[in-house]
Amino acid sequence: MNFAYVIFLTAAAVATLFVCVNYLQLQAANTAHRKNVTVLESQLSSLKLANDTKYDETMASVDLEKIKDIAINELGMVYAQEGQIINYNSQDGDYVRQYEDVPTNK
Repeated sequence: MNFAYVIFLTAAAVATLFVCVNYLQLQAANTAHRKNVTVLESQLSSLKLANDTKYDETMASVDLEKIKDIAINELGMVYAQEGQIINYNSQDGDYVRQYEDVPTNK
């Protein structure tokens, strides 16, 4: 066997070993990231469940009829009359911002 051929085979074996070790390291890192994602998804699910539970408790504790009664009888709230309601179309979103007085159309 030629000495140069032995050197070539040794270099090829070292390069192959280097590639295999790096591949295994990447696989281990990928597995660790997947486990981390699974843990985070589990935490998110738990937090969503806790949030929904708190929301339901809060909504159940609020008596809307009592609030309406206080607003009407104690604070003087009245419902809007037919001529007081002005509808606007908004292309930007769900609400309209008022920057100046609304002109009256009479």
